[in-house]
Amino acid sequence: MVRTVITPNKESLELNIPKEYIGRQIEVLIYPVDQLIEQDENKAANMQQFKGSISKELAEKINEEIDKSRKEWSSDGRI
Repeated sequence: MVRTVITPNKESLELNIPKEYIGRQIEVLIYPVDQLIEQDENKAANMQQFKGSISKELAEKINEEIDKSRKEWSSDGRI
């Protein structure tokens, strides 16, 4: 794998492909690194952010289903 980060000074770029990659499918990605960092910062989340996003009734139903599944997995019927 070849990876490098550059700061272009014009709109075109010439790539030299390693010999072992010739005839193989390769992937070329172009994106601004600062945009990627910004997106990653926005992805950071914690469970507190989801508090209240579902109703108490739905949460109870989900927990009941989880408990039921756990009992089915358990060989002796206990969690």
